[in-house]
Amino acid sequence: MIIVSYDISDNKVRGRFAKFLMQYGDRLQYSVYEIQNSERILNIIIEKIKAEFEPLFTGADSVIIFRFTEREVLRFGHAKHRNEDLLIL
Repeated sequence: MIIVSYDISDNKVRGRFAKFLMQYGDRLQYSVYEIQNSERILNIIIEKIKAEFEPLFTGADSVIIFRFTEREVLRFGHAKHRNEDLLIL
């Protein structure tokens, strides 16, 4: 599992960044996304951040990417349980 968390001050850049992340995962909280654990997707995200978003960041902006295995993740409360939402045909 990949978690991407961001704090971007500019509304326009923040909106574009949120739409970008929605292509690859689910929003867990306002600025936190759960992304499928894929090396290919992670590389796409990192390259796009470096090429398109990082040049627009101010000194106050940040993006943090965390990578976990499913064994390392504990969910409580209303956390989204992706496995329960799957339908395999």
